[in-house]
This record gives sequence, structure tokens and C-alpha cells, in this order.
Amino acid sequence: MRNGVRDFAPWRVVAREAIWATAAGLLSVALAVVALGIDLTRLRERWQTNYADDQLQHYMVATAVTDSPVLGPNSRLGFPNMQNLFFAPNYDPASLLVLQFESLFTSDGVLILNLYYLFGFFATAFAGFLFFRALRVRRITSSVFALIFALAPYHFIRVGFGHAFVADYWAVALVGILILMVASERSNPFEGWIQAASTRSMRLWRRLLPIGVITLLVSLSLSYYFVFGALIMGIFLIVRLLTALVEREGLPSLRWPAATVGALAFFVIAQLAILSLDLGDRYTRFFSMRSPAESEDHAGKITSLLLPWTGSGFTPLASISKEYAEQSIVSIYAEPPGTPIIAMIGMILVVLYVLARLLRPAAGAATTALGRFARDDRISAMSAAFIWALLFYVVGGLGVIFALVVSSEVRAWTRLSIILILLALGFLAVLVDLLAPRLVVLLPILGLIVVIATVDQLAGVRGIVNLDPTEDVSARAFVADAENLLDTDCGVVQLPLKEYPTSGIVGDMSDYAEALPYVLATDNSLRWSYGAVRGTHSGDYWATITTAAEFETAVEESAACAVYVDTFAYTAEPDAWRPFVDAVADSDDPAIVSTDADHRYLLFEVSGS
Repeated sequence: MRNGVRDFAPWRVVAREAIWATAAGLLSVALAVVALGIDLTRLRERWQTNYADDQLQHYMVATAVTDSPVLGPNSRLGFPNMQNLFFAPNYDPASLLVLQFESLFTSDGVLILNLYYLFGFFATAFAGFLFFRALRVRRITSSVFALIFALAPYHFIRVGFGHAFVADYWAVALVGILILMVASERSNPFEGWIQAASTRSMRLWRRLLPIGVITLLVSLSLSYYFVFGALIMGIFLIVRLLTALVEREGLPSLRWPAATVGALAFFVIAQLAILSLDLGDRYTRFFSMRSPAESEDHAGKITSLLLPWTGSGFTPLASISKEYAEQSIVSIYAEPPGTPIIAMIGMILVVLYVLARLLRPAAGAATTALGRFARDDRISAMSAAFIWALLFYVVGGLGVIFALVVSSEVRAWTRLSIILILLALGFLAVLVDLLAPRLVVLLPILGLIVVIATVDQLAGVRGIVNLDPTEDVSARAFVADAENLLDTDCGVVQLPLKEYPTSGIVGDMSDYAEALPYVLATDNSLRWSYGAVRGTHSGDYWATITTAAEFETAVEESAACAVYVDTFAYTAEPDAWRPFVDAVADSDDPAIVSTDADHRYLLFEVSGS
């Protein structure tokens, strides 16, 4: 001991915590693999899941990593120009780094994305363990709650939606640590380590290191998560400032919470400044059409938050949730919150705790374990953060006001459920750890929690999340034949002409279906017209063409050598593609026809190419 503060052996502590966190991460992956029914064969197949459109787009992004560093410019898409995703919010920088690392070992975009999904379970459990340890909860308790967090229904639902980067929510756990750092010195998990330093300069270094590292990591994560974190940290800083002014306390105590919020803001602004560069191609914002009303459509409901997900192994409870979802007409476009039953219990206790503190403020010294719990700064911080986040989460809440006053780009406020889940689990973890100081009492409680979580979170996953893997036999053969037939760097114009991203379904062709030939390419020797980003000069090349004559001129000027037709797009007018093909080739003489029963894909060589 030094001055009443425990000495630390930093590297030994770090190694021990890393081993436990890694074990939690690996176990999370193993359980997810079993729950989703993944084997080595399925790992290499394209998952179509519940929402195949978004899933296919993410496969395109993962494949693009193999062709272009930093996802742009990519000359294999957007022919005759390029696709540049550097400024597109399809991904977050941290995810890009993971995808880029995977691309060192394989060029298969399908495998890259599927492995990324599994990495998301590992990273979330790893970071979750660190959060619960930051709450000063024992390692065994932290491991159990980290697994509940990483295997939350929220995670499986996002996998089902094909939302690869939303599903990787490791940064939420780091946001939880930042909340503890900003709330008070007593809840700051690094305070003991800082005060144990022998010199003033060492204390400063220990103060700045976690602030810099954690805020940087959070800023590199999905924008939803760092925005949610900033909203909570910001209000904590404001409340602490007002309290200091009212009680005439010194403001110096706020310098480190302010530095934490300021560091996150700095890193986020720097990142957005870099991603906003036009790079000589972009001339308008990527998203500029979201209305404030969408923030209400995609907000959450307390009813859904406090009901088990429809895949819960507790069938009677899941049936209630399903019945409510089918009958409710409020916020029907919002994603399900995906609350684990264990977190639901924590949420109820948080509300009861807040009401109890309001009705009977704590006074005097705590003489019981519950009394110490009620006065614990960690509990106060998580409860306050929970209530504030809940005000943004709900339909007609502060999220709509934010959309009206600040920005309407952050519309899926229901995704705040994962913040609420983390805070509720943290509340419950501290309570369990405090009330069961001996392992002989703690282990049975954790065993019961594990049983409940397993039945609730894992038993019914396959019934809700159908990966629906496909080998794409016909499409792969079609693309391989095209690569064998056409010269290297041949430009293939894809019909129908379609903008990227999110330009809608055409006939029976899904929104991102024209990305499939690129995703399934074997040698990436061809250039495909689809994929140039809307709002760029590259994206404008085919955007205004409406007649066969205009198409002929554009094909000739681009020096394209082939035209690809997805016949599923022409269900209303089966021959509508023929005038365009006839302008540059013979529509009755395709060079390649896909072998599927519908002969969906056709390829024509351009005359004289």
C-alpha cells in the first residue's frame, strides 16, 4: 500500500484481464456458432438472412476491400469511372481496419464478411468484460454478464437484418466506461491507478492515456454509438457544471470530465472532416433526405423494451411479444430492441431504484449492503444515464427534438436499446456481486442467470434468424463464364441502369442485386457499371440515360465490351430491355445464359468491341 492506495502491477493486471476477456470473447463466438448453426461450409456461403438486400450490400463492401485500400477508388465498380466508398457511411473506420486485415489472407468477400460477423461476437464480449471489470465486479461475474451482453437478442436480430456493422457493438461497452469516467471521480475506474502513481507527471500520463485511447476507439466505431455516447456524456458534464455553480464549488474538478468529452468530440470531428473530402468526385452529401418524422417512425417503445424477443426459449412470453408486435400500429418500422430477460430485470430495478432515491434520499452512513449499494456512485451514474437515454429512445421523445433542432440523420433511436441493455446489466451485475460476497453464494446465482439467459437468448435463434446460405451455383458459373469469355478490364454495362445505394426494388430484382456479379467474381478481371455512388461524377455517367439511342452513345463512348441483363427486373415488361441491347448487340444472340431454371442472367458482347 502507498498512502492508503493499493499498489498496481500494471502489466500483470493487464495480462490477467486480457486472458479473461479473450476467453469470454472466444466462448461468445462458440455459442454464437452453435446458436446460428454455422459450420465450415456455411462460413464460405453467402448468407441471405431475413433482409437479403442489406446483406448483399455488405458483401459488396467486404469484397471492395480486396480491390482498393480504404474502400476507394475501386475501378472494378462504377464503370467507366469508379466507385469511391471512402466518404460513404456504409461502414465505420474500425470495421474497415478489420476487413482490411482479413483481406491479407483471403480475397473472398463472402468469407471476409462472414468471419467479420463472428469477430463481432468476440469483440463485443471482450469489450463487455472490460466494462464490467471497470465496475469493479469480480471476474467470474464480469464474464457471465459480458456473454449475456454479447449474445443479446439485439445482436442476433442485427445479424438477421444483415446489418453487419450495427451488429458489431463493442464500442457500446467502451461508452459505458466513458460514462463512469465522466460521472464522478469515485466512479472513474482508473482513479485508483492514477492516484497510485509516484510522481505528478506519471499521474498526468495515467490520466490522459485512458481518455485518449478509449475516446479514439469509440470515435472510430459506428456513428450511432459515438453519438449516443456523446449525448449521455454531454448531459453529465452539463449537470456537473450546473451543480458546481449552484453549490459554488471549484470548477477545476471538471477539467478531466471536460477533457474526456472534448477528446471524443475532437476525434469525431477530425474523422468526419476526413470522410467529408470530395476527392474530386463527390459534389453533394451522401444522405440529405431523412426527415425528422423518421426519427419518430424508428424510435422505440417501452412495451417492446420490457418484453422478451420473439425468439425467446420461454415460449409463452415470446408469444406475448409476437402478439403485441403484430397488433401494434405505433412505430412499426422500428427495429426490435432485442432485450435479454436478465437485462429486463435490471431495467425494472433501475426504475425502482430511481423512484426510491427520489422518494427517500439517502442520508447518513450506510450500515447494510443494500445501503452501500444505494449510495454507490457507479449505480447513480448508470441509473442517471439509463433514464436520460430512455428519453431519447422512446417514440415522441427527445430523439425527435434532436432531429428537429440538430440533425435528422440519426433516426434509429431504437438502437439506443443496446445502451439501455448495457446499463441495466451493469446495474444488476454490481447488485449481484455486492449481495453475494462469497463464491458459495455467488456461483448458484450466476448458474441460475446462465440457465435463464441460455434458454432466453440462444434456444430460439434459428427460428428467428435464418442465415439461408446459398452456394450461388448458377450465378457463380455465369460470372466465371463471363470472365473466361471477356478480355481483362472489359467494361460490362448492367441493365437495368441503377443508382447505388438505395434506389429501390425493380420488378423482382432486389435493391442491391446488381452487386452480385462483382461479389462472386473469381479473378476480378472485369469492370461492372453498377456501384458508382450517387452524388458523384462517377455516379452520373449512366444516371440520365432513358432511351436506347442515349444508351448506344454512352456504351460507345465508354468502350464497354458487354451488356449484362438481369431479367428479373423486367417482370412488368419482359421485353423492355431488348431495345437497349439491340442498340449495341443482337438481343436474340446472348453470349452467355445462366443455367438456372429461369435463365435469369444474360450477357451480350457489344458489336465491334
